[in-house]
Amino acid sequence: MSKKNIFKASLHFSTWLTDSTFEIRSLSAKNGSLFYGTQFGLYSNDQINESPIFSGNISSLAMEHGLEVIGTFNDGLYFKRDRSGKSNYQPVVGLNDKTVLATYVQDSSTVIVTTLAGAQIVSISSDGRPTCSTIDGLESYYILTIRSLSDERILFGTDKRGLVIWQGDSLVNINSLNGKSIGTVHSISNGSPDSAYMSTSNAGVIMFDSKELKEVISPHGQWYEYTSISEIQDNEYLLIGSEEVALFYSTLGELLAFDEDIDLDQGRAFNNNHVTFGNKTIFEQAGKLYCFHHTQEEFRKRSKTQLLAIEANLEEIPFSSTRLSEDQNNLRFHYNGILYRNPDKLVYQYILEGFDAEWRTTRDRTVSYPHLPPGRYVFRVRSGHDHNLSNADEVSHGFEIKQKFYRRSWFKYLALALLMVLGFYVWRKRIEDKRVKERLQLLQTQSKLMGLKAQLNPHFLFNSFNTIIGLTEEDPIRSVEFTEKLTDFYRMVIEVTEQELIPIESEMEILDTYLELLVIRFDGAIKIQKNGRFANYLVPPMTLQLLIENAVKHNQAHSDKPLIISITEEDGSLIISHLKNLKAARQKSLGVGLSNLKARYQILLGLQIEIEDTIDSFSVRLPIDYSRS
Repeated sequence: MSKKNIFKASLHFSTWLTDSTFEIRSLSAKNGSLFYGTQFGLYSNDQINESPIFSGNISSLAMEHGLEVIGTFNDGLYFKRDRSGKSNYQPVVGLNDKTVLATYVQDSSTVIVTTLAGAQIVSISSDGRPTCSTIDGLESYYILTIRSLSDERILFGTDKRGLVIWQGDSLVNINSLNGKSIGTVHSISNGSPDSAYMSTSNAGVIMFDSKELKEVISPHGQWYEYTSISEIQDNEYLLIGSEEVALFYSTLGELLAFDEDIDLDQGRAFNNNHVTFGNKTIFEQAGKLYCFHHTQEEFRKRSKTQLLAIEANLEEIPFSSTRLSEDQNNLRFHYNGILYRNPDKLVYQYILEGFDAEWRTTRDRTVSYPHLPPGRYVFRVRSGHDHNLSNADEVSHGFEIKQKFYRRSWFKYLALALLMVLGFYVWRKRIEDKRVKERLQLLQTQSKLMGLKAQLNPHFLFNSFNTIIGLTEEDPIRSVEFTEKLTDFYRMVIEVTEQELIPIESEMEILDTYLELLVIRFDGAIKIQKNGRFANYLVPPMTLQLLIENAVKHNQAHSDKPLIISITEEDGSLIISHLKNLKAARQKSLGVGLSNLKARYQILLGLQIEIEDTIDSFSVRLPIDYSRS
């Protein structure tokens, strides 16, 4: 600690080796010394900056049962016995391939070695002469890790082909679990004599329980891919990968992630590149060596939960106050968790039994429960490093909120009877008020419709008189004919104008008469295309006449290029549309017609019309209400 800064240090990890020019591919330990297998040879921890103990491109190390075994890339296998007195490593002659993938010392005279050509057993005689025998059936497997069980079965972890179990002449390959491929078995733990945890590429961490493979559920929902797994102590496993280094408690189902304790570079670590000696586990990750310090101290692994204070209506109450009045129903709980390893990762879960249906997760250290109803409650809170807190340290506090007399059942029944009498009176009053209101709304609607109809007739006459004036100047005879047709048309209009809605059949009849007027004026330059049955529903009178009149008013129509207007029944709507051929000098529009039509549809049918006005076309969609036929 300096005078100005406080530095955060990991309780579990320390950096073992960071400034190395070697690529450390394998680790082993013997007599308290650490050995490194690199691309240049074998070094010990005391001789890292000196010449190698053994020169070669090392792929695998194993130092157990008095044997030192070195596997290399392209140069085969070497070994040395401690008691032989020889300082040099002897080559093993008879391997099927000289690129060694994994080595395993089974006892003082037996080594299992895997190469690109499968697996072999190397037996070393008392005078130090090795002989090799092939394990049949494994020639096509690339085996990355080896582990033996107490019943002499050997577990082989393969590249992309799952687990192979070998015993005598029996060879069993398992590459699926619950219908999912296992893939590559990177590492197998050195724990229980009859079972083993292993890390895989596709299924995460899985378990072999002496008979079959079993899925291990990740406390975080999904496993990362770990290249090494090592049992630190009973039921505790260190998981090492490029994305995460974590400690897995198999019995508790907890996973401590150390992504903030060490600086992960996301670089891929070599398979099984770790070694445990004493109370340390050394492992390689992205070219660096880290030391994990084993500990039995519970406070360095799990948090300690404390209930600090309880408030009722913003006033602190003692823990002994377990019977509260109904007015003391605004409660606040203050709690804390102690996690020395990484306090920034501390999360809490709490539940108020009798109120909450499930645990709630938070990082806050205070929770409030306002307006709690009378009843019995138990507040429980627990803390931990992640969201799986099922086995975390927990504290609880039980209490009861007593109910006032006037909230008892008998008082409620009496109040309910009085309310029913009062409610009946209010209901009768509301019915009368509703009738008056509905009558008033009807009168207002009728008044509004009368105003709209009065607005419609002058609008139609205004456009018709403009047409007569134009024809009188151009062709007096046609003007007379037009006037006669107009008289017939207006007679039909007078017949329906007092009606709010008319059958579509009557509307089409009015439309046909109106089209005869257009034929006289435009010499067939206006054409109407009809598609539909046009039956069994109602529309406001003069709806179609208004829309066609609007199209004629704003568009050019010539015999060589007629204005074609389409009237179509489609998907419960009546659609009137035409392609635009706008006049050069457009007539001034007051917008009365379309506004009138919108208002009538809204008032009479409770429906909204849709207008689509694009550069090339104009269409109006009128919804059809068949229930009013």
